[in-house]
Amino acid sequence: TNYIEIAHSASQNYTGGQSVSFWIYRTGMIPAGGDQNHILSKGAQLFSGQNIWAGDSNNYIYYHYINGNYNTSNDCSTAQNSFSSNNWLHYVVTNDLSNIKLYLNGSLVQTCPISNPLTTLDGTNQGPMNFGKGRGHFGGEKGFQGRIDDIGTWNRVLTQQEITNLYNADTTLNPFCSTDTFEAIPNINISSNDAILYNNEIY
Repeated sequence: TNYIEIAHSASQNYTGGQSVSFWIYRTGMIPAGGDQNHILSKGAQLFSGQNIWAGDSNNYIYYHYINGNYNTSNDCSTAQNSFSSNNWLHYVVTNDLSNIKLYLNGSLVQTCPISNPLTTLDGTNQGPMNFGKGRGHFGGEKGFQGRIDDIGTWNRVLTQQEITNLYNADTTLNPFCSTDTFEAIPNINISSNDAILYNNEIY
């Protein structure tokens, strides 16, 4: 699996919340044996870190993070079969430390209250971030089959208007302003697996 890796930096300490935005074009499902076809994964050790994956048996998106105990994770997922393959789709995940929200093509589709408030995003404050491949606690999981485009992470919660702007490709949302910290494909290092990039897409 081709993938992209970003070295950890202070901008990835999500103590005040988190937003992740990405487009996916799924071309298939990596065979069963675990349902995690990773879009994003971050962490450096067992029982700490986070991931976003697409299910391998039903088309759904799942957001999940742990910090010391797998049994007290916080997570949220879209409905089963909420998207189709061979189609570009835009997803945004926000986490304000009270609720996790999932957006599809600019519209809110799921809200999940934080069920384990003692499980924080601090478990993500170490180790690189991968796009297209699991790492850390999730390092043995499968990658994503398809394309991933226009990835961004923020250490705050995006507003509904900003999410709408991202879906409509409105460049007035400036991720590099002084009040934002943003990570995007142009700033990252390509891993030793030599991911192929074209128009910021992972192939």
